Amino acid sequence: MRGVLLLLVLLSAAARSEAGAPEARIRYLSAEQVYLDAGSAAGFAEGDTLQVLREGRAVARLLLLHLAEHSAACRVLEARVALAAGDRVRGPMRVTALAPVPASPAAPARSRSAEGMRRTRPPDLALRGRFGGSLSLGWEGFRDDGAAARDYDRLSAQLGLRGENLAGRDLRVELRLRQRTLQRSENATAAASSEQRLRLYTAAIELGAGRGRWHLAGGRLGGGRQSAAGALDGVLIGLRLGETELGAYYGAMPDWSAEGIADRGDRGGLYLRQRLSAAQWSLEAVSERLDGASSRDYLLAGSSWQRGAWTLRERVELDWNRDWRRERAADALQLSALNAGADWRPRADFGLGLRVDRRTTILDGEQRSLPDSLFQDARSSGSSLNLSWRPAGLSSLRLGARGGWRERRGDAQGTTSWGLDLGIDPPALRSLHLDLRVNGFDGEAASGLHPSAELRRRFPAGHELGLAGGAYLYTPQDLEARRNHWLRADLRLALPARSWLALAIEADSGDDQRGRHLGAELGRRF
Repeated sequence: MRGVLLLLVLLSAAARSEAGAPEARIRYLSAEQVYLDAGSAAGFAEGDTLQVLREGRAVARLLLLHLAEHSAACRVLEARVALAAGDRVRGPMRVTALAPVPASPAAPARSRSAEGMRRTRPPDLALRGRFGGSLSLGWEGFRDDGAAARDYDRLSAQLGLRGENLAGRDLRVELRLRQRTLQRSENATAAASSEQRLRLYTAAIELGAGRGRWHLAGGRLGGGRQSAAGALDGVLIGLRLGETELGAYYGAMPDWSAEGIADRGDRGGLYLRQRLSAAQWSLEAVSERLDGASSRDYLLAGSSWQRGAWTLRERVELDWNRDWRRERAADALQLSALNAGADWRPRADFGLGLRVDRRTTILDGEQRSLPDSLFQDARSSGSSLNLSWRPAGLSSLRLGARGGWRERRGDAQGTTSWGLDLGIDPPALRSLHLDLRVNGFDGEAASGLHPSAELRRRFPAGHELGLAGGAYLYTPQDLEARRNHWLRADLRLALPARSWLALAIEADSGDDQRGRHLGAELGRRF
């Protein structure tokens, strides 16, 4: 009888949780990360642990690293099968705890709360050694049809290795690096220039990384999991006391702008983290030094809270200004960054989100075009309200809307931004997805409109075909209107032996950029 009651409680809780759990599909897999077709608008949050489901069974766990409104990038924590585009991904449940299981009259002392069951590790996740990784070779080229003739070719090789629970212990090793060679020709007469860069992201060994009481790490530690302050060439030691962890770290800061493996200055810090049933929070004190002198001292505070349909989260950077920083800022304490959000998702088909982001984005001409950077900057900072909705009876439609406001020091007018999204998943062909988007902004320096469309088809064998196109229409202050158009086609083939081949071509035309982007990547997971 007690077993039947337990089964009924678990089934009812799973049904309630399923309704409040954000869901997505795997859109693309790179050598190191898994990219999803949904983001914060669907209810996901940075740091979430996600499940990959096939036929209702969990086959992998992902850690959400980076988040946008309608996309997310994750790292694989554990996978029992090879992941593929189109796999279903489910986020954390929005209920905080299960009701306690009623005790049977014969054995009242043996009843356990669901919270206790949640902390019990299932037998299939026992300590087992795993080792894997990926290797990929890629090429990207641009042929400039404009007057500048800025052609370039970029060759890259990426290697990632990860071992967990090695030698029967809670021991983890990780290696991630990329070698890139860039050859550029500014115009038809100038000699070609060449640039080579080796970037080592992570080369670390950790003891107690998963379940140990002590957590020891050394090497080049990637930012995020070990330290919110960023990557570090040094050591970290942490002590776990139940759901609380405290620790310290010290080392050098990697210099990403220099070639090879270079460092700039030192960084040290103390951290305190705690995970509760419905919330988690962290506090980190960081000190950075350049050439033996204090460069920056600041506090990092972050938290997230979930209860029912509500999810709240925040991240704050508070600078303690000293020496030249205090003279420049004229304040001892300064709020340098704030990123906060609140989501209300009463049903799986409806959600509202509020964002406040006071971080400064950088116009990146190396990775994206100037108009793309302008639109990205307008919609990724400031305050915004997001809406996502699947109309009842029309599950094949996905609707989204966004409105935002950004005001920076020195701006008399501020910048407004907005966006509308329409997704169509034909019922007769679930592997086909059509997304229509239009984004716009209006500010003191410029105003613009960016419509786009993307059609993707996923095949049962793991292949994927995509077609996309759009336009950037914007007008800088006191200048004539600028027009840019683009059309892209990409193909991803799932090859035998867990290998893949990705091909892409994009044609750009307009006032800022004219030419063809070409790309190819060949990789293998092992």
